[in-house]
Amino acid sequence: MAILVLLICGLCAGSNAVDIHVISNTKLSTPPQGCQWNGKWYMPGEEMQKNPCEHCTCDPGTAQLICYVIDCAMPPCVDAVQAPDQCCAVCPNGANCRTKNGTVIKAGHAYKPDLFTTCRCPENRFGFEATTAICYDEHMLVSHASRSFAAVLVSIVSVLVALVVSTV
Repeated sequence: MAILVLLICGLCAGSNAVDIHVISNTKLSTPPQGCQWNGKWYMPGEEMQKNPCEHCTCDPGTAQLICYVIDCAMPPCVDAVQAPDQCCAVCPNGANCRTKNGTVIKAGHAYKPDLFTTCRCPENRFGFEATTAICYDEHMLVSHASRSFAAVLVSIVSVLVALVVSTV
């Protein structure tokens, strides 16, 4: 801003002419009220975004930028994508997990790598555990269940034999 001086023309006393003369190009400036970041000023209370994950407000009381950073949870998938204008990664194919051999399974579905093995995504888990498939051998479950049933049956028969023997 240039300093302007108004001079009333002495030769033109009868007229109300005003001459404008620039005396100096020195800028007079008062510090702006607000916050500055990256060469730009923000008014108190004004919000700005440094990047998709960092949002700031010019604090009216201190004239300082108060910023908060968005903390993204790990996405519930193995094929997450991060768009440049988004803070948190998203799962374009929905929630899923990966088996040890690299096969991707949709959450809620089963995958059978062989006749006896079934793999599923874990439920109610977070982080890396949520994206690693749990595989189990169905044959072993049946064998284990049969053994458990047999053990219960033996226990019942033993109790019945003990009752019969004690009543005789």
